[in-house]
Amino acid sequence: MSELSDRLSAALTGRYTLERELGRGGTATVYLARGLKHDRPVALKVLKPDLAAALGPRPVPPGSQDHCPAESPARPAAARPRDDGRTG
Repeated sequence: MSELSDRLSAALTGRYTLERELGRGGTATVYLARGLKHDRPVALKVLKPDLAAALGPRPVPPGSQDHCPAESPARPAAARPRDDGRTG
């Protein structure tokens, strides 16, 4: 893995185990990982460092990790985000 992948693996210790890179685009890289909480495969989309730095941190609204509109029963086929990915 690359230096960035190694740093990402270290930041996600205890939450995810990176398995391999699935794809790379202009703004992000997608990895196949294993979510340790539910022991299942997940896709992790990671913004490129320069883009993440330009965007800066975004506040997480209270309760947003408890409920996500994509987890609503009205949208059973939608991907279900489980983690906002903040490591700090």
